[in-house]
Amino acid sequence: METLERETLETVVQRAKTWIEKCTADPEHLECQSRAQDFELPTRLIDVGPSDGSKDPKLVTTAALEAKTNDDNSSEAINSLIYPYLALSYCWGDAKNLRTIEGNIEQMKKNIFWHEIPPTIQDAILITRGLGKQYLWVDALCIVQKSQGDAGDFETEAPKMAKVYGGAFLTISAALASDTTYRLVKSQYSDAGGRTSTEGRKLEDEPIYSRAWTLQERMLSPRLLILSSKKLLWECQKQKVYRQATTVDDIYLAGHWKKFLYCDLLWQQQWLLYRHRNVPKVPTEKQLERAPSWSWASLDDNLEFATDVDKDYCHSMIEVEGTYLDTPGDVEHTGEWLRLRGKLVEARLENSALCLQGTVLKYSFFMDFRSETASEATPILDTKNLDVKSYLPDSGLWCLLVAEILSFAHGLVLKREQNNDYKRAGSFFLPYDDEISEIESSTIYLT
Repeated sequence: METLERETLETVVQRAKTWIEKCTADPEHLECQSRAQDFELPTRLIDVGPSDGSKDPKLVTTAALEAKTNDDNSSEAINSLIYPYLALSYCWGDAKNLRTIEGNIEQMKKNIFWHEIPPTIQDAILITRGLGKQYLWVDALCIVQKSQGDAGDFETEAPKMAKVYGGAFLTISAALASDTTYRLVKSQYSDAGGRTSTEGRKLEDEPIYSRAWTLQERMLSPRLLILSSKKLLWECQKQKVYRQATTVDDIYLAGHWKKFLYCDLLWQQQWLLYRHRNVPKVPTEKQLERAPSWSWASLDDNLEFATDVDKDYCHSMIEVEGTYLDTPGDVEHTGEWLRLRGKLVEARLENSALCLQGTVLKYSFFMDFRSETASEATPILDTKNLDVKSYLPDSGLWCLLVAEILSFAHGLVLKREQNNDYKRAGSFFLPYDDEISEIESSTIYLT
């Protein structure tokens, strides 16, 4: 780990250049250099403009870059080695953010007015320019966001996030910023605006590490420049701050490793403490859309895992037949889906408790609170007489047994959508017995 006190843009850029030079050329960083692959470019990137700032940034598409390459009579396929780009990892927060939507995308392709760009993203652009790179990926600007009357393309782009961060030359981590109004570096402009963090937190307490997606962005990025409230930090495969040394030989699925899906799917939503009572928190519409129902990344709440034990004690009861990243030839599904085969049994609600195979699960059923009509993350305050049926359907509830842990069967409560498609509604556990072993297996799609 190498560190430097937060300083001006010039100091940050110079120190980053030193780290990058060592990472890309030093024989001791062979692991870092082996990560350099010809990743497919993201659908869109921000062209940050000239280093002197004489032109505003603009949005460019992969198709436009491909056309430019063809005009230059080049036969090379465009990829992240031909067009290296940086990515920004940050918190949206509650601040009003500049976004690309259907109504402004054509203007964004011409230019993105500098005064409209939030301070956090401005500084990321300045760092990108300072490092001599032309392109930056920022989700709010490079993904067409949902707006009134327009669906955007988040559902299409979200499954590509792992490749976006994995293909980035460097990821800038705005660790200190709880929203986009914060400055990442000390500005040389007196009228630059934006807040600065003066709290001096520990790295693990920085705002960015409250985000569910941070793990994915941090694990998959080959290099990280971390701007914390106290120090400038560097992470790569050779030099790590808190990342465990590990060789990734697996498929990363919306916050889960495929190899351990049978364990990682068994997360539970932790409830808030309100007036000495535990109450759930309803997710926002944005949270509901950003990840599939089976992923912990669909919630901002605290989570706990049923498998907080040695994985040697956790035995899979499902078979992963396919995923959205390794698609079998006979699948026509879109979005982030899993094709699972396992023991599936119909369930019903009985006095707000889940009834499965004649067993009433009163204290071992954990419901996900995902009100489809919720516009705010509002606590449900009256849990004493909570009517679970108002959140779950009267019919179409099923239970999928996922893993056997220390003589208990753990699984997911599912809502049947259409045909063989299911969405997660919660989790449960019950004692493993002979009746469970006799349940027949079925194949489902979990979305």
